[in-house]
Amino acid sequence: IPLWDIKSRRQITAHPVGGCSMGQDVSNGVVDSFGRVFRGKTGNQVYDNLYVADGSIIPTSLGINPSLTITALAYRIAFYIVDRNKEYLP
Repeated sequence: IPLWDIKSRRQITAHPVGGCSMGQDVSNGVVDSFGRVFRGKTGNQVYDNLYVADGSIIPTSLGINPSLTITALAYRIAFYIVDRNKEYLP
């Protein structure tokens, strides 16, 4: 890690992201592009109604302030959830 403070053992970054990375399947991520959490060893299935919609799904640092990217991803995930549950809306 290029920005690692060895003495204090802390990562030095202005905008930390990651931890629950977005990927194609469980072999390279925790969630898919809609924030759905992968289930099982193959990662072909997702948990029902379990979503992650924050900066942790961005796989790596963007090099810029990630707030707009995080907002866009959360917006996309929210619209996916609403669209998927239209039958339950009044």
